[in-house]
Amino acid sequence: MLSFPADPQRAAWPRVAAPQVVDLSVVVPAYDEEHRLPPALDAICRYLRSSPARQASWELIVVDDGSTDGTAAVVRAAASADPRVRLLAARRPPGGEGARHGGKGHALRTGVLAARGRRVLLTDADLATPIGELASLHERLDEGFAAAIGSRAHPGARIGTPQPPLRRLLGKAGNLAIRATLLPGVRDTQCGFKLFDGDCARAAFGRSRSDGWDIDVEILRMFRQAGLPVAEVPVRWSHRKGSKVTAGTYAEVALQLVRLRVRDVPRPTLPAKSPALPAKSPGLPAAGQAVPARPAGPARTGVGSEREGGRTGRWALAAGLFALYAALSVRSHLRLRTTGYDLGIFEQAVRSYAQGRLPVAELKGPGFALLGDHFSPVIALLAPAYRAWPSPLTLLVAQAALLAVAVVPLTAWARQVAGRDAAAVVGFGYGTSWGIAQAVGFDFHEICFAVPLLAWSLTALGRGRPRAAALWALPLLLVKEDLGLTVAVIGLLIAHRGARRWGLTTAAAGLAGTLLTVLVVIPAFNPQHAFAYWDKLPGSSAGGTGLLPFRLLTGVLGVITPETKVYTLLLVIAPCVIPALSSRLLLVAVPTLLWRFVSANPAYWGTDFHYSATLMPVVFAAFVEGLAIRRDAPRTVRQGLTVCTVVTALLLPQFPLWQLTQSGTWRTPPRVAVAHRLLARIPDGATVAASNRLVPQLTGRTRVSVFGLYGSRPRPRWIVVDTADPQGWPVSPRRERALLETAAERGYRTVAERSGYVLLRS
Repeated sequence: MLSFPADPQRAAWPRVAAPQVVDLSVVVPAYDEEHRLPPALDAICRYLRSSPARQASWELIVVDDGSTDGTAAVVRAAASADPRVRLLAARRPPGGEGARHGGKGHALRTGVLAARGRRVLLTDADLATPIGELASLHERLDEGFAAAIGSRAHPGARIGTPQPPLRRLLGKAGNLAIRATLLPGVRDTQCGFKLFDGDCARAAFGRSRSDGWDIDVEILRMFRQAGLPVAEVPVRWSHRKGSKVTAGTYAEVALQLVRLRVRDVPRPTLPAKSPALPAKSPGLPAAGQAVPARPAGPARTGVGSEREGGRTGRWALAAGLFALYAALSVRSHLRLRTTGYDLGIFEQAVRSYAQGRLPVAELKGPGFALLGDHFSPVIALLAPAYRAWPSPLTLLVAQAALLAVAVVPLTAWARQVAGRDAAAVVGFGYGTSWGIAQAVGFDFHEICFAVPLLAWSLTALGRGRPRAAALWALPLLLVKEDLGLTVAVIGLLIAHRGARRWGLTTAAAGLAGTLLTVLVVIPAFNPQHAFAYWDKLPGSSAGGTGLLPFRLLTGVLGVITPETKVYTLLLVIAPCVIPALSSRLLLVAVPTLLWRFVSANPAYWGTDFHYSATLMPVVFAAFVEGLAIRRDAPRTVRQGLTVCTVVTALLLPQFPLWQLTQSGTWRTPPRVAVAHRLLARIPDGATVAASNRLVPQLTGRTRVSVFGLYGSRPRPRWIVVDTADPQGWPVSPRRERALLETAAERGYRTVAERSGYVLLRS
């Protein structure tokens, strides 16, 4: 069974004792539960009466969280039959006057602080986990654990009636977020069946700040931070009708969790004695008497510390995203899932820069100058790191860092205009956005440099700093030739907002940069002395620009057909739709969307690959500016934050970051070791033709090309092919077998053949 490791040096938690101690306190939060509560109270009381050896003395506390039905009457009736049943009425927390009830967290805190038990059980009013499961939780506390939590996700759990599919999907998405950011290794934090050491529970709930559904995560996080061991125990569980949890609840929980993660007031280390906690819990109220709300937290220490805390939170979030992105990229490479097109191409280019030469990519053809394909001199910045660590992993780790750091300016701006909740939502939304996830999941690309540049440029523009916006935008000209058009739009927005000189200069530089690179620089390096991608325009044949106006007109007429383009556009805007449409910053996305949708290449139209990564900082910058524009409409702001959280959570399982939750991502197939043994037989500096997924394992030390690709080196010294798991590109499996037979006829001999890998030598 999973448990949090105990840290003896940090486990000195002040224990809050209770007067008139009983063996067990059972706390049940209730809101409009008059129908489900009677059988639950009956079942709990019968169980507790039948097991005096375990709990000779007990109490059952039902906390009425502002119910509007007969919940209180039901509890009073049970209390008249057994005085060990008590009713508490939870007052609304400070700042909660506008709500009908205080929330699950507030109700649990009320009950726990009034509990007298040596141990405290928290259970839901529907008894989705039968009360009989308490025995297995008691066993774990007998072993020395400070808490035992029921788990529906533990391998030994038994699920009777499962949740509806949508709730299962949302629950898994939420659990992934919790495991990734707050409680790594915990399978299920939200099962409503938890047993605590009473003193530790009163201390933790007394320090808690959450009033909502995230209370479970906050308490377990506090236990972990204090070094108190927690056991996760498999239980029986069945879905019950009448649950208060809806799809909207998951959005609320996601917002609360992100806020919990980036909360900028650090929790102090728990001392052995704490004057902030009373030696005894407050006196016990009579049945039905209201429990005083907890006092407000400590005053903030000032604007400077708040800013410092916010800055720390932003960089901590960036570090967490970097870890996620790097983990996915590195595991993909170690499992042989990266490819020559494109990771191999970029490694060959960076390798050339590291050797003091202009970039050459053997994968595009023998001696091919990469500046004749795309204009991306910015990748030369990776050369020093590559010299120190000559590996494709250098590129993948650098990409992870660049994509992650873009969250810093976006969340800083969001916090400035709309507060911590907005910063939390923007951090979660951008950090797990599908466009960034697709870029992380597919090799390395130069656009990783554009993402933070766009984030800082648009943030500066939104904050009224036109010079900074221009200076952050201009380096985009060194990332890729099409981004000059994006720079031009940013320049026009700068001019529109009053800084005409900076704006028009930036716009002119952007337009001139694209024209210069496409019409002069790239053709100068290209073997055909032309820009190689004119043929991607509709109705065109390779080369030439004479029919360019006709091609552009044809592309514009079909810019929203086929429907794949509409789907992509909807996914781009969906998380940020409510506030973002109020912002002109969305116009910055137009050049990228236009060239993609005008193109005749279907690969550009959809959500695959890396092409949407540069759109993510644009739509989230527009989202933040939309929040600023609508700050006088708090309802609209709340709706925007909720929609962003829900849509992001729903999309998350459909894109590569979700792979981090799959066990296969963390297992290395035995075939990988076989492949490395065969590849080790190829000497450094040799010429090689390899399957696309084997290429990145060789680019750092050989001159490698893709086997079967037209234009590759005609007669390499070595050939290595994966016949058991063919990618189907650049040739079909049948064509690949035919090429291997042709190679044998031309004098190549088989050096080794293992697990579907074939190694040939001329």
